[in-house]
Amino acid sequence: MSLYLGIDIASVDGNKPVDWKAAKAAGCRFAIFRGAYKTWADPTWKLESQRARDAGVIVGAYLFPVMDVGSPDAKAQVAAFYAAIGPIREGDFPPTLDVEFPEKISGTGRSREALLSWVREAVTEMHRVFGMWPMIYTSARVWDDQDQDSLHAVATPDLIDCPLWLARYPFKTRIDAVLDPSKVAAPLVPHSWGEGNFWIHQFQGDAIYFPGFSSTEDVNRFAALWLGSKGERVKWLQRKLSIAQSGYFDEATRQSVMAFQKSKNLTSDGLVGPLTFTYLCH
Repeated sequence: MSLYLGIDIASVDGNKPVDWKAAKAAGCRFAIFRGAYKTWADPTWKLESQRARDAGVIVGAYLFPVMDVGSPDAKAQVAAFYAAIGPIREGDFPPTLDVEFPEKISGTGRSREALLSWVREAVTEMHRVFGMWPMIYTSARVWDDQDQDSLHAVATPDLIDCPLWLARYPFKTRIDAVLDPSKVAAPLVPHSWGEGNFWIHQFQGDAIYFPGFSSTEDVNRFAALWLGSKGERVKWLQRKLSIAQSGYFDEATRQSVMAFQKSKNLTSDGLVGPLTFTYLCH
């Protein structure tokens, strides 16, 4: 599996201005910033996103919503997120909706069904506002385990075009950043998306000493697609290319990827890495 290293940060991490050249030299190929928390614009996006772009790092932003009873509704929080980050540029990751419950589901005052409806409304509004399906950041535990702190959302075919960014940590927090993710096991995937159907794996939370960063950051890896790949992600790719959805990355799919890359002035190598992925999302 071809893997690309990346980070995500928010203002709460407390980093000084990032040395993006040092981060890229250490293998960082993408960075995703918190764009908004509820309706509050996180300054990290404005402070760091263009600086990261200038260093050749692919960027993206996420909305960390608050779904509690009494909080602004999904449309208001998406509107605040859009106001904070603006339109998505070609070459940037699609916007991301963060689906997690730091105070547990019981703390939101809503039922699982009501929370899932909130998520669906936010996804629909992000699609309308940004003109593309958002990524969803979550975990299999949050999404479909059957304990009291999960959505148990096992049937969501309407969200299948939302690429997954999944969290699962095999490492403790506040240890040295792992810069070689090649031996990290893949995360569990929510049932609705199908086995192996994730694009980004956040495998280390609150890491330290990633080159270029003065404080903590979360470390991620992007999983590429190439000739011989199989599964639901390949079907997603084939839908984007408007070709038959076999779920197998055959030579015809590779030729279609290369033609798409050429049309966007990208390196025409037939490999779906993070940059090609961003263009496909548009």
